[in-house]
Parts: sequence; C-alpha cells; structure tokens
Amino acid sequence: MTLEPGDRIKTGADSNAVITFFEGSTIELEAGTEIAVSELNIAEDTGSTTIKLWQQIGKTRSRVEKLVDPASRYEIETPAGAAVVRGSAGTTVVDEDGNMWQDVDEGVWWLCAQGECLRLGPGETGYVEVGEPPSRQAPPSAPPSLGAVGGGGGGGGGGPSVRWRMWVQTTVNDFGAGITDNVTVINVGSGDGTVVLTDDPAVCSLDQDNRNYSANMTHSVYGMEYQAQTFRAGKTGNICKVAFYLEKSRQAQPLVVELRNCVATGQGIEPGNIAHTSVVTDNISGAGVYWFSFSTPYTVVAGTDYSLVLYQQGNGGHVTNCYKWYEDTDKYANGMVWQSNNGGATWQKGSQGQHDFYFATCVSAHYMLGTFESSSHNCGGSADFGATTWQSAVPSGTEVKFQIATNNDNSTWNFVGPDGASNTYYTTSGTPIWSGHDGDRYIKYKAYLQTAIDPGQTPELKQVWITYR
Repeated sequence: MTLEPGDRIKTGADSNAVITFFEGSTIELEAGTEIAVSELNIAEDTGSTTIKLWQQIGKTRSRVEKLVDPASRYEIETPAGAAVVRGSAGTTVVDEDGNMWQDVDEGVWWLCAQGECLRLGPGETGYVEVGEPPSRQAPPSAPPSLGAVGGGGGGGGGGPSVRWRMWVQTTVNDFGAGITDNVTVINVGSGDGTVVLTDDPAVCSLDQDNRNYSANMTHSVYGMEYQAQTFRAGKTGNICKVAFYLEKSRQAQPLVVELRNCVATGQGIEPGNIAHTSVVTDNISGAGVYWFSFSTPYTVVAGTDYSLVLYQQGNGGHVTNCYKWYEDTDKYANGMVWQSNNGGATWQKGSQGQHDFYFATCVSAHYMLGTFESSSHNCGGSADFGATTWQSAVPSGTEVKFQIATNNDNSTWNFVGPDGASNTYYTTSGTPIWSGHDGDRYIKYKAYLQTAIDPGQTPELKQVWITYR
C-alpha cells in the first residue's frame, strides 16, 4: 500500500515489514515495532528530499541512499532523541521506556538529543536515555528483547510478558472530542488533526514588511495591465490585511487586490491563477499608504510563496485613468515584481529584477495562552502508566507542556505534573508518568499552548502517545 505523512505502521509479535521510499531508501521493521511517517517531501525548486519518521518502540534497520543535495535529510525521531544520516546503513532500537540505541553499519550517523549531537562511524553504537544527551558510553543494559517489547511471549520461565498498550491522539476526531479554550483543532490533511492557538480577531501581527518609499518609481494598473508582487510568508496564520503605496489617477475603476498562489516556472516563482481571497476598493485618492482588509481571511503557511495581484475591476481604465503602485527603494529577498499585459495570462519580470513594490502583509495574531483538555481514555482496568510522548512544533518563544489526571470514576480530574504537584508540568516528550497514577483506570491529559513573545506565532500539537499496561 502507499503511505502518506501521518500514517502509522505497527508490526505484531510474529511479523515484519519493509518500507521503500520514493528515492530508493528502505527501512525494515522487526516484530513489535511501531513507527509513524512524519514527513515525505521533494522541494519543487531544488529537488532536495526530506524523510522524517517517528519510532515509538521496537527495532528498525535503515538503508539510506546517498543524499547528494546538502538540504536533503533522512531522520528518525524517538522519545529520547533523533538519528540523522546522509546515506548509509544502521539499526535503531527503542525500548518501552523510550530510550534508544543507534548502531552504525555503514557511513556516518548523527545522534542528537537535548541540544547536543554525537557523530557515529561504522561499528560504533550510540545511546540516548530519555532526557539525557547522547553518549558512546555503555548503556545500562543491552538493547531490549523485542519479543518482550512487542508482547510476543515470555522468557526464562517467568511466564508471558505484559504487553505495553498505547493510547494515541492524532486525528481531527481524536482532538475534536476534547475541550478547547483559546485553541483550535485544524485538519491538516487526510483527517489528521493539529491543535493551535486560536486567532484573536482584535489583533493583527506584521509579517512581511517592505516599506521604504521610492518617489520616482511607479507601475501603472489599468485595463489588461496587471501588476504583482510575490512574497514568502514568514508566519502561519490568517492573512488579514495588506498595505501598498498607491496613487489614483482621474476616473479609474475600483481597484481589485487579490492574494494568489505562486507557481514555479523557467522564469522563477511567478504569480499563479488561483485567487485565495480578494478585496475591491474605491477608497484611493492622493499618493499615500493604503491598508486593505480581507473580509474572508486566508490561512497562509510559513515558508510558502504567494502573490499580491492588483488590477482594475472589469479591466477598466486606461493610461490616464489608472492606479500607480510605487516601488520600494530596496530589494525584497523572497520575491519580486511581476507584470502582465494580458490580464494575468502570462507574466514577465518587472523592474529588471532590481526593485520590488512597497508592500506589507499582516496575519491574524493568536491568543497568548490556550489549553486543550483531552477526552478520557478507559484503560480497561487498573493500569500502570509508562510515559507521555508527543510530537509538536514550537517556534522560538512558544511552548507546549502537559499535565496528567487519572481516576477510577471517570469524573474526578485533578491535573498534576511529573512529581504529582498541581503547579508542575511535563515539558520533555517521553517523560515517565508520575507513579502516583498507577492503579487508576481512566486517564486524561491537558496540554498548555503558549506564545510568550510574538502573538503571530503559535505552537502546534500534532500527536500524543500515552503508554500503559
């Protein structure tokens, strides 16, 4: 079957699996292993490839094709750390507590955790304990028996091992069953859900800012003469308003401002033909800065290219009944001026690629703090709890942290941190759950999402795993 980002693969006690990626690399899963496909991508402009996997438990063996492009990446993330390689072979083992071992057969691997990276060559083994940096020192024990990890039989006459079970929250339905407070569950594709801070409608945050007014350079907007500026979003959020330095000449028809997609061509990244949102205005007179708000905001994604396209409504006006869009005195780094003389059917680079238009974009800001309280999970009886693990994106100045609550009545919820206190939090993925919860049947988690500096940024909670037996 074909796999996509967000898919999870789990092998049973007597099974195995092989995944072959689009560029020829493979990963073999032994029995009792669970991985998730986090990212599969080929950059249109450079051809660089990105393969990111999440290994929750078990044993895998990777054979990675040599990555020629320096921007390409093959990475296996685990509760303890990450293994990164650029073309070689190696084995990754994760035990039931989230600790990991990395054996290198060929090439060079980098083992990264807690802000530190360890270089491993052929024949070397690295070890990462949850919450600790990577080490070449001998681990406290050999890599675990995968039969025991996967629940496939006992050993040494002690009877069958107790299988760890896992409660997984990752889909829109999973998160949608929880209680939200200033957070929103969004569908990121194929039913996968992500929790983000909700937009605050009263606040906008400046994103792209190219406002150094040039008095001598303008481009006319009339008839089939369209003008456009491409840009790259720096923040993810609803684009709520944009600014231009404009001037209206005589009896020009209302101005249409569109936010469009971009397409890669032989000329570069140029305006596309899909209008995501637009605004029509006749409130322009003398030369000056004009701000326009979109009545239907569109969510732009950080790192993605878009275009701002200006033309007269009904393709009206002429050379003396036009709008003049002023250039900026500096060159904008992540976009350029484009011009069309056939209503956007084809585009040509404007200003010989030396100058860009005066423009700015704003995205809706987020509430500074929000919480997500999960639905409850029935463990089926008295349970011992393992670890809480999560996958998130935390831009600088943002954070995601957790508390856990358990009980036997599915009603009384007291959320506490890893030491059992109500004012402490789980801040490191893979942290063992406080032993005071053991013996309870029902469990919930509460996630706290916060942005402390820039309300235009939001952390993203993508997946949560809780183990128990």
